[in-house]
Amino acid sequence: MLDMDPALAAAIRARIEREELGNVEPGSLACGVTHSVRIKRAGIMARLTGGTPKDLDHGLMVTPEWVFVATRSDKDESAAVTAFRLRDLEAKDFASSEMALLALDSGVELTGAPLGGLERLTLFVPLADSPDGDHLKHVLFEAARAAGGTAPGAG
Repeated sequence: MLDMDPALAAAIRARIEREELGNVEPGSLACGVTHSVRIKRAGIMARLTGGTPKDLDHGLMVTPEWVFVATRSDKDESAAVTAFRLRDLEAKDFASSEMALLALDSGVELTGAPLGGLERLTLFVPLADSPDGDHLKHVLFEAARAAGGTAPGAG
């Protein structure tokens, strides 16, 4: 996580420590950071309630057993971390999801019960439509399949 924003990396490390997951960082397969900017104006309800974040930073760390997603917005300096066990995860390319019909974006959609949760949820993680974004997506999908989760095959 050397290249990751220090606050996002610290949030992931704190979550790993709080959940007593051991020393998973040295075995990480890939890490990445994305910065997203909302380009559409927020709806009336969002504006009335304080709005939705305009800028979001995501830090992603993939290990053989886990994927950690740290999210920080321009509305809050602290980062929230969601962790999924890969064997229980369904990962898919956002371009093939139903939501892609409504939003032009690139990234991955992660569905599963997060660490510490019982209910399944779906989380969108933006990734650049670039060689780096494609590499991170490929590593995530490969790790999810290897752990027994669901992800698109190579190819």
